[in-house]
Amino acid sequence: MPQPNSGISSRVGRRLRVEALEDRRMLATHVVDSLLDNVDVDQFTTLREALDLANANPDADRIEFASSLFSGGPQTLELAIIGEDSTSNGNSALVISTNVEIVGPGDDLLTIDASPLDVTPDEHDGQGARIFHIAVSSSAPQDVSISGVTLTGSDSDKAGGAIRSSANLTLSNVSILENSATVGGGIYHRFGSLDLFSSTFRENTGGGVYVRDGNLMLSDVVVSSNTSKGESGAGVYLEGGDLTLMDSTITDNVLTPFVSGGGGAGAFARDSTVVVSGSTFSSNRISGLWGSRDSHGGGLRVVGSRSGLATRSLTIIDTQFLNNSVVNVATFQGGNGGGVHATNLDSIVLDSVTFSEGLSASGGGAFLEARAVTITDSVFEKNQAFVRDGLGGGLYVIANFFAIADSHFAENLAAANLRGGGGGLYYDAPDNVLGSEFDNGNAEVQVLRTSFVQNTAHVGGGAFIDVERVFESVAIDIVGSTFADNEISAMDFVTDGGGGGLGILGTDGLSSPGDSQLITLRDTKVIDNSAPNGALGGGIYYYSQAASNNPNLISVIDSTIARNSTTGSGGGIYALGRWIQIRDSLIDSNRAEAGGGALIGSDIYSPYPHLSHSIVTNNTATQYGGGILGITQLILEYSNVSHNKASEGGGLYSSYNLAVILNSTFAYNEATNGSGGAIHVDGLRLLQSTLTNNTASDQGGAISFPSSPDILQTIAHSTIVDNHAGNEGGAIYSPSPTSLPISHSILAGNTFGAGLPGDYLPDAAYSHSFIGHNSGVAGLTETGLISNDANGNYVGGDTGGAIDPLLEPLRHNGGPTPTHMPRVDSPVLDAGNIAFNPNDPDGIAWTDDALPFDQRGIPYGRVVDGNAPADVVIDIGAVELQAQPADFNDDAHVDGFDFLTWQVGFGTPNATKADGDADNDADVDAADLDAWHSGYGVAPNSPPAVATASSEAGQSLASSPSPSLAIAAVLADAVLETLNDRQANSQEPIAEAVFASYGEADKRVLSPFDFAEFDTEETNSKEAGTESVELVDALLENTFS
Repeated sequence: MPQPNSGISSRVGRRLRVEALEDRRMLATHVVDSLLDNVDVDQFTTLREALDLANANPDADRIEFASSLFSGGPQTLELAIIGEDSTSNGNSALVISTNVEIVGPGDDLLTIDASPLDVTPDEHDGQGARIFHIAVSSSAPQDVSISGVTLTGSDSDKAGGAIRSSANLTLSNVSILENSATVGGGIYHRFGSLDLFSSTFRENTGGGVYVRDGNLMLSDVVVSSNTSKGESGAGVYLEGGDLTLMDSTITDNVLTPFVSGGGGAGAFARDSTVVVSGSTFSSNRISGLWGSRDSHGGGLRVVGSRSGLATRSLTIIDTQFLNNSVVNVATFQGGNGGGVHATNLDSIVLDSVTFSEGLSASGGGAFLEARAVTITDSVFEKNQAFVRDGLGGGLYVIANFFAIADSHFAENLAAANLRGGGGGLYYDAPDNVLGSEFDNGNAEVQVLRTSFVQNTAHVGGGAFIDVERVFESVAIDIVGSTFADNEISAMDFVTDGGGGGLGILGTDGLSSPGDSQLITLRDTKVIDNSAPNGALGGGIYYYSQAASNNPNLISVIDSTIARNSTTGSGGGIYALGRWIQIRDSLIDSNRAEAGGGALIGSDIYSPYPHLSHSIVTNNTATQYGGGILGITQLILEYSNVSHNKASEGGGLYSSYNLAVILNSTFAYNEATNGSGGAIHVDGLRLLQSTLTNNTASDQGGAISFPSSPDILQTIAHSTIVDNHAGNEGGAIYSPSPTSLPISHSILAGNTFGAGLPGDYLPDAAYSHSFIGHNSGVAGLTETGLISNDANGNYVGGDTGGAIDPLLEPLRHNGGPTPTHMPRVDSPVLDAGNIAFNPNDPDGIAWTDDALPFDQRGIPYGRVVDGNAPADVVIDIGAVELQAQPADFNDDAHVDGFDFLTWQVGFGTPNATKADGDADNDADVDAADLDAWHSGYGVAPNSPPAVATASSEAGQSLASSPSPSLAIAAVLADAVLETLNDRQANSQEPIAEAVFASYGEADKRVLSPFDFAEFDTEETNSKEAGTESVELVDALLENTFS
């Protein structure tokens, strides 16, 4: 052994004191092998002793528990010592002041219980202590992690129940149960980050998780049944950091605030960027006195930057919000946003989110306010905005830009019996609510492929969009969406409006150059909605009163408005604004007191409301305008108004203003208790239109004027036939003599009373027209068909009897509307003014100064030779008999043989007319079949070919055992006559009808792929004939079955 004080001894001693052993302590692992809570000098290590050792080491330590402790099953460590008694922080059992990792055996095996330190363990009165105080520097937080334990029984009179922390803390597989504190009953964390994995916070008082000035992440965490009487966040509270919440459950948390301005019973975040994914918020609620004030967000509340600037964002993906509420049970009042309340944000994005059974004052499912809100693939169902004036049963949005796509709103409610709006959705343009960061100058709304079904509100049953305060530009696009079975219950429709399916309140601003309001509904269905109690617009309500000449247009395009009803006005649509356009749409089977299909109007300085290329059919009004009620000027063109009913104006009622009707058909409309079977108007300009088979119980089977029309009104190039009035004016009624100009028009077959002739309107200024019977009234001399009078009119009368224009039945002869095509032997052919110039039509200044096409539009020329070799002179009436492009074999007949030509030639490339190409596009396709149908049966001075089908010769051919082209032709005629009958009052193209008649197995017969296999140059006539018969046999079988 070395001698004392030797040099060697001294050097060795120093080495032992400072090197290896000290380095190993920096990486020490401490094993707890005792579940007592003491500090003792024995061979066992307690948790408290292990923490003392770790705190003494400035570097990282690891604390584990000996597995032998749990060989007998779960164990509890009962705390017995208060390790820290702090006036500012409260009592703490265990203190951590350095980097440490505590690894428990599992939260199902080890429970750390602080209740032995509580003198009143059954009360949450702050008489106990918390379990852990992680007390480290906020300027340099330590890294602490705890896993595999359950923490319970804490009761602190300060912030932080089970844990109070200022470290970078990670909890994994930790259960924090039944703890209490003033805030953060489960955990209070300030500074540094808090990461929670696979953990549970349950039944803590003062809230589950409370974090300030640090980021918070929850992954696979359950936060349930926590309570708080603080301002916000019974489940989770975060302020001043970012929140990431993944695959977690926030449920049954209750906030009973005693101060206003907070909320978020499930979770609350302020001045945070929030991302939530794969999670569920359920049955969280705000209640109590202040639950009826300014506390919002039953499930989640997110408030933007504390600076007031909208710089933060919220993203929610694949998450459910179920049965969350903001309600005071005693007063039945509450805050907003049952599921989510988010305000003062830069952006909000929701993708694949479900809101169900939420309850709040407004925004029963969600209340969202941001510069931009985007929602996709989300569901809002059975939510309620329940207080008076509650808005947005499913969703309330305030944003400069709002887009929702591929989403669904069902069975939501917005205070239907009070004054709530937007049963499914309420959109409100910003109103400077977010300071300088937001303004109410602009609004853009997109509703894409979204459905609103069985929602209820006071106004806007499915949705209500309010941009009234916007003063610069508005763009609203509703595309590919559905509003069905929604209902409103407006009690003060004068101020509140309506809209069983959809309500839109337009801007009243637009004062600067360049400002505009453009609202479009495209490819949208508004069906089976209702508006009782005198509300306006069973399907759609729109109102805008912007008093400027800036663009301010609502367009309904390629949409269906059907089976809606109201006890007020506008069964399908009520639209009152500056510029209104309805195009390529179906308005069908709507009901109202007034304006069954549509009520439209504009102010006196606006362009006329414009309805074009649309079908208005089967609508009913108790009072006026079964199809359309125009309360201001309106234009109707290329539209079919049929089978509508009202007391007056079965098809159209236009009060106090002019109706301009172009290229349209009114058929089978009825005035059930008054005048104007088709049209009741103060003023009318009717051009190239067909009015047929309309009836009025009183006067004016087709048209009724309540007062004498003035010289500025006219009827030109129209067909008015087979209408009936119970009293006077089978065709047209005016209560006093009129000089109404009527030119190039057919008035025939109209009757009144007991079948008396009713074609003639006394004192009208007729020219180049065809009047079936002059009713024996002086002023229009009978001419018969031999010659016309000095003004070019052909007139029937008592002497020679009524004259017949020989028109085909009403059917689709091309173009968007059904028409009466003159037969090839009709007396109206080439009977117009020989000097008529389609580029300057009769000096009718209110037309486009040109009339190149007839009622059907392009490509049907207005002056053509349809019955060669006659002269090329305009025909009288709405349509011009055309040369037949579908007479493929040029035999002057459009018949079954031409149908066979089309069949054989179907799909032929570089085709000519001889191959079945009617429209000269070098292809034989369905469009050529439509052209064939339009011309079918046309043959000069001979009956339609279909007659052959029922003739004796035809029956003989049909029973022949040898198929032939002739048999196929005859049978094809019979089939198409049946289809004609089906099509007479339908808008379905004949090609669609033919293909629709086929079963799936037979569609291949007419497929272009089969026809592409044919080489017409190599196929002999017998094979072609046999194949044609097979095609027609299939067509017959499927049509007549």
